[in-house]
Amino acid sequence: MNNVSLSVLLIISSALIGNFVIYGLARRKISGVFYFCLLMTAMIFHCVGYAFELLSDTVGTMYIWTRVEYIGVSFYPFLIMMFTREYTEEKKIANRFVVTLS
Repeated sequence: MNNVSLSVLLIISSALIGNFVIYGLARRKISGVFYFCLLMTAMIFHCVGYAFELLSDTVGTMYIWTRVEYIGVSFYPFLIMMFTREYTEEKKIANRFVVTLS
């Protein structure tokens, strides 16, 4: 599979994830949906950054798109922890001190 077809698949998946975010924001009353939408938004940044990194011709543009990727990736651990905390409605998993440290 060449870089162009992989990039197209990544952009299509980002568009689908964007639809999930819009659908989730319409149902904010469900437990954990807010952090799930934030997690999906971080995934969009990661997928789009990776797609354009694969399409880049020079090292400089690859570096720029790698930085965009890491905007999304850097929030994965925190958002996964907050999503599971809200979804399970278990506040003891991460108290204020643990949330502040992460």
